[in-house]
Amino acid sequence: MLDMVLEILLLLMGLYGIISLIFSAVDTVQRKSLADDKNVRLAILVKDREEAIEGIVRSLLSRDIPGGKLTIIDMGSEDKTLNILQKLKRSFENITVLKYDERERLMGEFGESEEEGENHGT
Repeated sequence: MLDMVLEILLLLMGLYGIISLIFSAVDTVQRKSLADDKNVRLAILVKDREEAIEGIVRSLLSRDIPGGKLTIIDMGSEDKTLNILQKLKRSFENITVLKYDERERLMGEFGESEEEGENHGT
């Protein structure tokens, strides 16, 4: 009787492992297709976050980023945030750092001209 219970438990654990493996594979495929989508971009806006920005960026880079690129727009920081971002940009090729007055470049990276961008707001 005990052998039968152990065999059933072992069978259930095996089924659970197979189901978990299938769900994991499906999740990986779905994330991969999103990460390869060049029309999706993760952009964050920062201002005066020198004490936290490096941790935030490294945390984001440890995940699957849509489009594989992270764009960070500094909104006119008066501390060392922009310097830290420039240092991170040299370390990671998938980071784009823009100053506030360069933010229009973000739309240009999607192949949209300034004129088209202005028409979207009307």
